[in-house]
Amino acid sequence: MPKCDKCGIDIPKAERKTFSILHFSGIYCDVCYNLLNGLNWVMGASLYGSIWHSLSLQEKSDFIKHYKEKQG
Repeated sequence: MPKCDKCGIDIPKAERKTFSILHFSGIYCDVCYNLLNGLNWVMGASLYGSIWHSLSLQEKSDFIKHYKEKQG
């Protein structure tokens, strides 16, 4: 089963999302895809920071939980 190019979790075929911008081209799970899609709208020197600060507390919590689950 393919893995997310960002976090490495297995992605069922029906849930795969492809994304292509700059060096972020690849296959991603929903959480990573949504983050990268948000980055696409900001573009600038502080891409990641700008998006992170614009996320709601729930979105940040979901994002952190997603990576903690991946790390075990």
